[in-house]
Amino acid sequence: MYIIDFGHCSFIGLFTFPGKTPEPKPAYDAMKTAHQILGKMRYAGELGEKLGWKNNCRALAFADDENRWAIAIWKETSLAESRCELEIPLPAQARDWKLLNQYGKTISQGTSSPVKLSAGMEVRYLTFEWSGK
Repeated sequence: MYIIDFGHCSFIGLFTFPGKTPEPKPAYDAMKTAHQILGKMRYAGELGEKLGWKNNCRALAFADDENRWAIAIWKETSLAESRCELEIPLPAQARDWKLLNQYGKTISQGTSSPVKLSAGMEVRYLTFEWSGK
């Protein structure tokens, strides 16, 4: 089954159909990335709230049984230029972290904490392994 947009509205649908085969839209690629990163994880809590973030900045934590973690970070806004400058402290036992955009491309990576980032309306994923509970 395809959810197809036939070109009349760029905001509806997951695929365009410019020729004989459907082409994915950015929304499809963002959903695919979310599934690849979070698909086998379980929800672990609202991190932004625990860190006292304001201004509609959000961070949802997810984890799997192999101690891999992902934090989905974004700002609830309809303005592309509206951003939050954030710091996320990692647990002492956290290993190398990677920050990905909503299409799965690496933005930055490192080993030090806290992780500093700018969050806007597009989701970013902070991934790391943690040897503790």
